[in-house]
Amino acid sequence: MDLKRICFLILSCCFGFCWSQEKKVPLFNACLVMSGSNVYVGGMEWTGTKSVFKLVRLNASLVALDSVSVNIGNVKPDLYLPISADTLHGSLNYVIQKKESGTKVSVLRFDKKLSLLNGVTETDLTRVNSFTNFRQEQFIYKNTLYTIKTVADTSKQKQFYLSAYHLKDKNKAFDYVFKWQFALDRQFITNAHIFYADSQQVMLFVQVSDGARKGQWLLRVNAQNGFLIRGTRLNTKTEKVVYHFSDFYRDSLTKYILLLGERKLEALTSTTLTANKVEAFVVKLDSMGNITSRSSQSISISVAKIGKSTLKTVLRNYSLRVLVNKKLPSGELLLEAQVYEQLPGVWQYADSYPLIASPLGDDYLLDRKQFLIQPNLALYFWTNDKLNTNGLLVADSVNGSAGLYYRNKQTPFLKAFKTEGLTKTYLLQKTDLKKQLQMLSRFYFDGKVMQSQTLYETPLLQPLQLVFTNAFLISMQQIPEGILLKKENW
Repeated sequence: MDLKRICFLILSCCFGFCWSQEKKVPLFNACLVMSGSNVYVGGMEWTGTKSVFKLVRLNASLVALDSVSVNIGNVKPDLYLPISADTLHGSLNYVIQKKESGTKVSVLRFDKKLSLLNGVTETDLTRVNSFTNFRQEQFIYKNTLYTIKTVADTSKQKQFYLSAYHLKDKNKAFDYVFKWQFALDRQFITNAHIFYADSQQVMLFVQVSDGARKGQWLLRVNAQNGFLIRGTRLNTKTEKVVYHFSDFYRDSLTKYILLLGERKLEALTSTTLTANKVEAFVVKLDSMGNITSRSSQSISISVAKIGKSTLKTVLRNYSLRVLVNKKLPSGELLLEAQVYEQLPGVWQYADSYPLIASPLGDDYLLDRKQFLIQPNLALYFWTNDKLNTNGLLVADSVNGSAGLYYRNKQTPFLKAFKTEGLTKTYLLQKTDLKKQLQMLSRFYFDGKVMQSQTLYETPLLQPLQLVFTNAFLISMQQIPEGILLKKENW
């Protein structure tokens, strides 16, 4: 073993990151999915006379458990586009498309034991994506699909609709039947977001910008008939604040609900400026939708100095996303707070912090009152290319601030974050458009020093696919002889 390799292994272990299993599989245009404790790899292989779609199920140690193959024609794999996959309705769904085929695709659907549920060839792509073509929000509960769509009249007034569709037969693709539609109030609604559904109810977070109902609301809609069960206003009539919803926790035993996010003043003035501060909130509701407590806590934000920097403190406006990680045995909630610096039209990722929400009667107390932002993270993403969105969440005319607060929990740049004691570990991804590269880096902060390590650099035309747990990551990369799977601790 050469000296460079030895030094690299020593450095990796010092960072707490050691290489482990690798596995090569002769599949092309492949797609990686993790469901439960198993890893599923679906791709194409050429037998010499025909192309075969092969789906392999592996355990977390990358040991193949079983596989299934389906003949898809006599066209070679290099004439197909990369395969895409999802797990809607609890099945593994793979979309296969030939290059130069226009909008025609084939769809294969399997259960978790690799039995073929349905195979549809040469259907139109618009049928596959019929509920997502127009930026509609969708939410799946078992065999029911819920969507929110908006329709604007000639005065540009938006009407929001919550619609329910039922999948007729799990063994048939795209075969939905319309169940019901719930029309939200016509005036002043700026966004509506489905965050929970079960066999009895659908829950929405709705923001009303003006009028007698101005404020933020939790709506509960009957899942069987679409009738409104109850609407609960989060802010009181006298509060001049906005509750920006980020995440929720529902206790399966008592049925109480916690809504979490950021609480902001409606308008900032020179006398109410909250620069270098954020305010997190926890609202608790009982099983009937009654608010039993409103808790909030102001958190001060400062930026750590790099070396012997003598830069003066700069006033900045920050925003906060509060995501639920898990409930601890103590009854406390482990949260992840993502901090963003608010800039014109964008939010720039600044740092992440763990938060503990501790119950005190019906109220909740947060364990931190100050965040110390590490500037190395923002510097990692910095670029003078105005077209590059590394480290940024961008507002748009359709979703506005929804892109920050609840549109998608997953970001294209913060792939994973975890804490162990005082140690914080980040997996960050960025792109270099000039070099056409995608990079994944690990940042490790032990409470005193921030260290970083580049894990992968891959061409944008062959992007790295990743799945995570709290202990390890599994990556998949296209290589000349097929794909290379790696399982690594992080």
